[in-house]
Amino acid sequence: MLRRILDTALLPLLLVACQSYEPKPLPTASDLTRTVPALARKTSPAPPPGPVAMQVIPEDGLDLAEATLLAVTNNPDLRSARAAAGVAVAQLTAARLFADPQLALGDDHPTTKAPGLVDGIGIGLSYDFGSLIVRRPVIDAARAERERARLALIWQEWLTASQARQLFVRTLALREQAGIRALEVRLYEDQYGRLSTALGEGGVSSIAAAAALVSLRDSSRQLGELTRQAERAGRDLRLILGLAPDAPLDLRPLPTDLPLPLDEAGLRRAIATLPSRRPDLLGLASGYAAQEANVRRAIVAQFPAVSIGIRRAKDTSGVETTGFSAAITLPVFNRNRGEIAISRATRERLYQEYQARLDAATAETAALAADSGLVGQLLRASIANLPALEAIANAARVAADRGDIDGFTYVGLETTANAKRLEVAQLRQALLEQRLALQTLLAGDPVADQLLIPMATR
Repeated sequence: MLRRILDTALLPLLLVACQSYEPKPLPTASDLTRTVPALARKTSPAPPPGPVAMQVIPEDGLDLAEATLLAVTNNPDLRSARAAAGVAVAQLTAARLFADPQLALGDDHPTTKAPGLVDGIGIGLSYDFGSLIVRRPVIDAARAERERARLALIWQEWLTASQARQLFVRTLALREQAGIRALEVRLYEDQYGRLSTALGEGGVSSIAAAAALVSLRDSSRQLGELTRQAERAGRDLRLILGLAPDAPLDLRPLPTDLPLPLDEAGLRRAIATLPSRRPDLLGLASGYAAQEANVRRAIVAQFPAVSIGIRRAKDTSGVETTGFSAAITLPVFNRNRGEIAISRATRERLYQEYQARLDAATAETAALAADSGLVGQLLRASIANLPALEAIANAARVAADRGDIDGFTYVGLETTANAKRLEVAQLRQALLEQRLALQTLLAGDPVADQLLIPMATR
């Protein structure tokens, strides 16, 4: 009879409720895209954080907004993070499901040879009502954890967008600095060529030619280092965009206008409202809320768990019975005190982590804003001094062509102006990278939107 019950009712029910297994093999090759146009075709229309272009037009080169959009949409690490965020969604679905009832079956076959004995069977159905007691805090914890995962993903998108912007700026800046250094190398090459010719004719000493050679080699070494840094920044930018390391990368130059000076009052207001806006702080707050729900669950779980069921049986003498069963956990020894202590300690740890992150965010933002202000002052001073040095260098070039000054004097004045050009380029790079980092730290405040207005326009 027990076999008939299994064959006619239970086995088909169990088979229908089960899902089938489908293997998913791991990839065997990289899926990095070979060209920017191919990458743009893969891009979804959803914009990343901040003011960015909604459509990528790679034929005229990537601008800052387009590179940001491509990074947030196609970055391999973000694709993995989005898949991880899906786990929290699945966990919330699992938390909302009710516990399944338990079905118990038994079959007693008498081994004593006695008249009147039959096979005994038993069937019972029970349900653990203790799962209903903790269901609400479990769902609250899963919902808060889903929100934490969502905010953590948003923050990672913000960081990826910021990193892509900084690599964009760094690549362009290093290419520009390499070009400035190349002008210096050509200047030293020309000087050394003239001195080498004059040395052969006995017109200059070997010391002068050797000094020019040393300057040439030192400048060439610095040019090689800048070129290497620019190539490395370009490779890093390709990787964060989801491009192959050897993919062509044409970048549109940034506007030459400097970012606006910082609004000190607005900056202070923005820092004060960070807890209500920064995705990482909001995510930590959601994680803390999830742990609060876990503390409630641990408190509720100390109450006795009750399991109630009904059963029907027939013993080996043929007597049939119907009854019920009930089980209750006696809170004598455990009383869930260990779980309560662990959940409270975890809540305290999350509280301190949030406070530490808030302190660090406030201090880091204020320090970066102050340093950005100093760099901006230095940059404006360097830009103000550059025209005079360039005018002197141009006059020295004319004087050298007329023979009024010697080559060493001309080269010295020209390299002084070139060093100032390089200083301006380096300070501009530092300022833009700091403003990009500050824009990320402020996370969407109106003050942040004003930090890079010249950079956000084509």
